[in-house]
Amino acid sequence: MYDPAPGVSKTSEIPDPLARAVSLEREITDLCAHINAANYRLLQLVAELDDEASWGEWGLRSCAHWLNWRCGIGLNAAQVEKLVRIYRRVGRLKERERSKAKYAARELTYYTDEDELNRFIIDLR
Repeated sequence: MYDPAPGVSKTSEIPDPLARAVSLEREITDLCAHINAANYRLLQLVAELDDEASWGEWGLRSCAHWLNWRCGIGLNAAQVEKLVRIYRRVGRLKERERSKAKYAARELTYYTDEDELNRFIIDLR
């Protein structure tokens, strides 16, 4: 059973129904945040495993087969491998977009000062 954070009363000890509901909602949303963080980390690790293809050392055909064998995840569910590929692809696309935006934001300013010398200001951001 999940124990709430230190200093937080267990929901069964709260007599007021509204306070109990608020406490339950808080605990549920906290748990969902932890689950989402764990799923994100799981996807990161599966992506690393898939990139390294170390599952092939065991004679397996794919990362999905390794997840089935070592983690007990059904092959259909183990197709999370596809999600990992999408996750990586989206990450690469976002990085490319950031690079393009950074490139587009660069500036070169050219002017002649009072001594009639040419001056340049380069802003690479």
